[in-house]
Amino acid sequence: FFRLGILAYNLFQGFKHWALKKEWRQHQVRTVRWRLYQTAGKIVRHAGQLYLKVRDSAMALFADIRHYCGQLAAEGET
Repeated sequence: FFRLGILAYNLFQGFKHWALKKEWRQHQVRTVRWRLYQTAGKIVRHAGQLYLKVRDSAMALFADIRHYCGQLAAEGET
């Protein structure tokens, strides 16, 4: 049980370090979960596609995370 907790903590620290901007690195698990994971959104169907609508600031944050993760994946392939 404790090893699982340590693994989760280390994964979270890696996520903060590699996928979030520097100003997020000082936050604890509770803060990141509240500000990132519990972002309000609405699922919309348009033209046969499903979309997730979120506010602009959250969309910018998600785009940054996607960009950083893409960079890490590209580095890992080389």
